[in-house]
Amino acid sequence: MNTAITITDLGIARKSGYGQYQVSGYVNGTLVKAHTTNSEAYDWFNDDSDAEKHAEAVNYCHYLIEKTYNDKY
Repeated sequence: MNTAITITDLGIARKSGYGQYQVSGYVNGTLVKAHTTNSEAYDWFNDDSDAEKHAEAVNYCHYLIEKTYNDKY
């Protein structure tokens, strides 16, 4: 059964440790956190000076959160 997935409050933050980042967001009201080492996603997530790289970063974070949610729930 396919259920619509709604992701809100998507973000990425630096963690302690070189090159370590945490993507977080609410999927259907459930807080989901995922670990990544994708520094480009971190660099471009909030920087829209290059629209293509910004879109890639947002799409990557969206995919990672959705995949983590599907794997855990």
